[in-house]
Amino acid sequence: MNQSVFFSSRVIDTINSLPLDDRSTMAAALTSEFILGMDAAGSLSGVQKMVYAIIRHYVKQDMSRLGTTKEVIDLRDIC
Repeated sequence: MNQSVFFSSRVIDTINSLPLDDRSTMAAALTSEFILGMDAAGSLSGVQKMVYAIIRHYVKQDMSRLGTTKEVIDLRDIC
């Protein structure tokens, strides 16, 4: 993958508001999809798939907004 991933405070707050078991499941699903490039939906229950779809939408929306912002600095350019 050659795309930066951005987890906003909205995404993190949403995950932190979930019960402990669902928190780790959602975090693993996000990692699987956005970092490892794997399909995350197969390991989720029906309700978890709905929650994940919402969180995934937040991530995609936030990344889209970030991509259109000119003032964002990529930390890889600094190092």
